[in-house]
Amino acid sequence: MTEVVVAWTPGADNTRSPGWQGGYDGQKTALVQHLRGRLPGLRVREEPLRVMRPNSGSELLPAVAQMLERYRHGGRVLHVNTSSGTPQMLETLKLLRGTGWFAQGQVTLWQVDHPEHRQSGHPHHYEATTPFLEETLRLAGAFAALRRFDFAGAQTEFEALAAQPLGLPERARGVAALARVAEALYLLDARDFVGARQVLGGLEVHIPPLDALRELVEGGAGQDTDALVWLTWGRYDRAAEQERVADALIWATILQEVMVAQLLPLHGLRPTEQRVRGRQVELFEAPRRCWPGSVPKRRTS
Repeated sequence: MTEVVVAWTPGADNTRSPGWQGGYDGQKTALVQHLRGRLPGLRVREEPLRVMRPNSGSELLPAVAQMLERYRHGGRVLHVNTSSGTPQMLETLKLLRGTGWFAQGQVTLWQVDHPEHRQSGHPHHYEATTPFLEETLRLAGAFAALRRFDFAGAQTEFEALAAQPLGLPERARGVAALARVAEALYLLDARDFVGARQVLGGLEVHIPPLDALRELVEGGAGQDTDALVWLTWGRYDRAAEQERVADALIWATILQEVMVAQLLPLHGLRPTEQRVRGRQVELFEAPRRCWPGSVPKRRTS
């Protein structure tokens, strides 16, 4: 141990331990003196948590994150003693650890029983990590990567989860299938229809939302523009739903260009290096008539 961070609520009384003189400030001073007495070379950082409501998780989380910002990276080995008297602090640290906020750091959370709850012959400190919660948070992160169209990142996260023992073992098969779905989307994004078809064909789990994608891929849609239309439409739809106007306009423009390139041959025209403007709007406005069954429904407001 080379460094210790001591966090406390300054200027407040400890109602559960009224015998301490000076409230939490007095407890902090006594703890720091004890640490320096036992480990003279130890670096001690005193970090007051200045929050209006110490028992409010919404106030505590950003304050603790700011306090521990310097420990986020570098792969440090961190041991965190979470106070048994403040469950919100424990939950805050569980969230930071479970969401991967500490990056590559090896973080272990410890919980210490309050003296009145200790039992003779039993340890009064124990690890306070919660694998089930962390799995849920990491799954949420992987799904968020899919929504951002970060297919490679989602595949990596799903594969990492599937390779370890899970709190709910029955999740493993589904998580492994999601890794393959992310891989298929990555291949589609790279316009590799053959690779995407092989990956989707090897899925052993039926995922109903993928039925339309399976139909598109397995139906012989071999043109690169088919994949581009499918993925670009999804990007536009997501940006429009989130009211990211600039992104939505960009994707709408790209979508129009891609769909025109796909639809021109159906109207007896040949794509050329020069942009064709004459009938682009007409073709774009009637995609379902020109390319039945392959274009998602357009959103209406």
